[in-house]
Amino acid sequence: MKHTEEPAVEPEPSWEEFRRYSRRDIDVRIKIALNNNGVQTFVYGRGNDIAEGGMAAYISMEMSIGSRIKLEVQLPYSPQPLKIGATVRNRHGFRYGLEFTTLSDQDRETLRRACHALSLVQ
Repeated sequence: MKHTEEPAVEPEPSWEEFRRYSRRDIDVRIKIALNNNGVQTFVYGRGNDIAEGGMAAYISMEMSIGSRIKLEVQLPYSPQPLKIGATVRNRHGFRYGLEFTTLSDQDRETLRRACHALSLVQ
């Protein structure tokens, strides 16, 4: 009788198993508006992955987790740029995880369509 051993440690699940939405690779310029002590500051960054609930972006500005920002992004396959409220949820260096917090129904549908189109070419 052959005995097979169970692994001592279960493999760790990937983040994809925990996410509400699938991430899609993207490379787009984004414009960030941040309110610093009553002064609105604008900075540009690069979005490098996106999902219906948020995006990861490289932004060369120090932002705290929990900061609320406004971002403008021109998505592929979309005629108009989206203007979206977002909250900084995590960061690693200057790579920020942004959760979309204010989306109109029209913007949500545009985002859903863009993510679907990206899924077809990736």
